[in-house]
Amino acid sequence: MSALKNTVFALAFAWVAVGCATTAHNDVATSADTLASKTQSFAHATESAPGQTPSSDDTYTQDVQALADQARDFSRMASNGAANSDLQAAFNDLSKSYLTVNAEVDRSHNQWTRDTWRSVRAAYVDLENHIHNYG
Repeated sequence: MSALKNTVFALAFAWVAVGCATTAHNDVATSADTLASKTQSFAHATESAPGQTPSSDDTYTQDVQALADQARDFSRMASNGAANSDLQAAFNDLSKSYLTVNAEVDRSHNQWTRDTWRSVRAAYVDLENHIHNYG
């Protein structure tokens, strides 16, 4: 009888663990989708608002578009069930792009840019929290 209880306990534990892993993965995928949407909106707003960007050269616009592209690609990876190690590596690359644009926004002293960036920042922090809880 003891062996049966141990087996039932082990199966129940495994079922709970799988459920938690699935929930954590869904949280990452949802957060990634939100970040992709917010970065695409920010990129579009940046292109549509001449004179409102932090710098006059194309580097900023290219950095914003690269971030939007990476966020979209990361969202696809998360939605398609990529391995944890692949997600972590992609998130590290995404973080570098995010930090580059974030620094440009902080240096801009442009209120419009900062206000528009706020939703991207919130989405990134949410994803970062979920990624750290996922692995």
